Amino acid sequence: MGKVIKFNQDEDFNEEHEEKDLAEKEPKDNLQDFPPFLKDLREYILGYYPNTISDILGFSGFIKNDSPYVFVGYVIWQDKKGNYSTTPLIAMFRNQDKRFSFLNAKNHYFDPAVLKSDIERLGINIEEIYKHIDEEINKLI
Repeated sequence: MGKVIKFNQDEDFNEEHEEKDLAEKEPKDNLQDFPPFLKDLREYILGYYPNTISDILGFSGFIKNDSPYVFVGYVIWQDKKGNYSTTPLIAMFRNQDKRFSFLNAKNHYFDPAVLKSDIERLGINIEEIYKHIDEEINKLI
């Protein structure tokens, strides 16, 4: 079973899921709060974009924290110029098979269509997750 994580504590998304606050003002201080998979995902992304991304500040969305490890949601990150961005992201790690895609990127290291298909075969509805996250965000605005 997966769980829902958010940038800040709000109403429960689903009683079956656990929420966790992962985005603090001091990103270096909250790394111990990241589940192990998100720590690995953070380092993996930073390794692919060393000239673009200076830090990953947090994740918000759905996480399945056992094999295969899956994340569907948004990542907040800081670029080398100090600008902040929030980007939709999907990721799946299974043993040595480690893939992620920023869904609004023009170029991908991994085929997002294949990655989406692999995640959805696990019974995870990506579109439904984004729909719910976006509805929650719109309530806050």
